[in-house]
Amino acid sequence: MRPRGRRRIDPQESAYIELLLRSSDPESKKNGMQRLCKLYRNGFRLVNPQPVIVSLRGLLYDPYDKVRRWALNSLALIGTIREAEAILDAIRRNRDSPDILAAGISALTSIVREDEARSYLKKADVPIDHLTLLAASQQSACFANELRTTRVVIDRASDAELRLAAILDGINKAPENLFSLTH
Repeated sequence: MRPRGRRRIDPQESAYIELLLRSSDPESKKNGMQRLCKLYRNGFRLVNPQPVIVSLRGLLYDPYDKVRRWALNSLALIGTIREAEAILDAIRRNRDSPDILAAGISALTSIVREDEARSYLKKADVPIDHLTLLAASQQSACFANELRTTRVVIDRASDAELRLAAILDGINKAPENLFSLTH
């Protein structure tokens, strides 16, 4: 029995998304993943997600940053524990790109339990710092207790931390007093 509120993505829409993901045009790939994410956020699900997951895993190696970031965003919604190692590899390879790193952390924490997330992040040598806490909170409750005591000081925060804090605030997942009390 299907969970209440979950509807199936139309087979034609599913085929179109798969076509976009296989395109050579990075913008088409990104658009396909954006469509997929929008549908998943609205309660729709693929009848057979495995071919799309395989495509998304391949897109983690795309030369374009925005494609890799959207592949991680998509895996955060559609992925399972089986994708954890692929996501962890993407985190390692993209640690110099704060936005892709944040998308990877968000994806990882959305598909594993908090204790597993800590273990995976330790394995990738990713500290549980402001960026990690903010990124994880986009898709999951991982590290929620630590985030509640975290304060983003606007004058000292990195651009990536400010973007992540603004996203959390925009999606109503920011804890009260996320920003420094002086602001």
